[in-house]
Amino acid sequence: TDRSDRKLAAVLVLRELAKCAPTAFYSKTHNVNVQHHAATAAGSSGGGGGLATMAGLGGTNEFLDNILPCLRDPQPIVRVCAADALAECLKILMERQRGSMTAPLCTLYANMMEGLEYHGSGDGQGAGNAVDDNNNAPNSNRDSSSVAVTVATNAHGSLLTASEMIEHSKRFILPRFDELTKAILQFTTHHMA
Repeated sequence: TDRSDRKLAAVLVLRELAKCAPTAFYSKTHNVNVQHHAATAAGSSGGGGGLATMAGLGGTNEFLDNILPCLRDPQPIVRVCAADALAECLKILMERQRGSMTAPLCTLYANMMEGLEYHGSGDGQGAGNAVDDNNNAPNSNRDSSSVAVTVATNAHGSLLTASEMIEHSKRFILPRFDELTKAILQFTTHHMA
């Protein structure tokens, strides 16, 4: 689709920018200072909201926040290229700011684990809970193959993310390694495996 083509072009450009101009890439993608944003929000709206609670975690990363939808794109080439861009980004960020990457890596890890949720052994357990947005009743007309494709798409994106996190953020992933391998190994009994 046209939207996937745009995402593909974007992730390819970002990957090449990270490879060829890492300093420029880093200057545009380093962590946003959440404490600064919390103070700004408190000054303009009278309250800091939820941002102030993240102030000690090192902020957020705009690149990592925006690459997540590309890792779930229906087109496999977009997911693979997004993972390549993620790899280049993680390589740069982990070299330059190891200590302040906890919050962005936690967000990336949580998103990855969500995509690795196991949905049964192909007997339609995940598909039986589909709900129609119009009347909130189970949608019996929904094609179970489309649910399987979505699960496979999310799992593929999460597996690509896991690969890059293992490669580039070893210290972060090490304490979570058992949980990650358990989630991945559940797919060995998947009907599509």
